[in-house]
Amino acid sequence: MFAVFNRFNPAYEEAARDLGASPWQTFSHVVLPLIAPAVVGVGMFGFTLSWDEIARTSQGA
Repeated sequence: MFAVFNRFNPAYEEAARDLGASPWQTFSHVVLPLIAPAVVGVGMFGFTLSWDEIARTSQGA
């Protein structure tokens, strides 16, 4: 996510605000579509890492 936010252009948010968008509209219509692929990728990566550990955690003590 750091890579996504490092290359994120804040001019998109500024343009949305200049056109009269509220903060929620700016987030839902501008920011979220730009970061959605990264959010999905991070979620899939986290799921894959946690799924890899299921054999270890399902063994009783």
